[in-house]
Amino acid sequence: MKSNIRANQKNAVITLISTQTVDDSTESATLTADAVYQYDPKRSLISFSQLDPSEKEGDGIQNTLITVLEDNIVTVYRTGTVESEFVIRVGQTHPSGYTTPMGTLDLEFYGLAVESALAPSGGRLFLRYAINIGGAAVSTNTIDLKIMLK
Repeated sequence: MKSNIRANQKNAVITLISTQTVDDSTESATLTADAVYQYDPKRSLISFSQLDPSEKEGDGIQNTLITVLEDNIVTVYRTGTVESEFVIRVGQTHPSGYTTPMGTLDLEFYGLAVESALAPSGGRLFLRYAINIGGAAVSTNTIDLKIMLK
């Protein structure tokens, strides 16, 4: 991970609801996990791990680090079986690679909404973005993340 966050400093619990809409079909998933939360008005960090659902053996760990900058630029960095780093900034497109054991897929992330209500005691982060492949929109996604200190 690109931070000095240590896994043994888990001071928060997150609830993350993600949705993906392709054509007229929407799927959603909910994750609750222990996390490390570091608040700073200029740069807040949220780090958590989860079992990778794509691992048949159940022993793959997916690590996620979310960085929220004061001007509502959000970076999501994931490592594990699937690796990616993407930036969400409203009104801008950012290229990203999505790496799996089968290869890398070039994607673009177009920011539609970033709503940050983070504070020293926790808070909420909402992201809405489009994923494009070859310039064509493939899906619209949301991440609704709630952070509560332990």
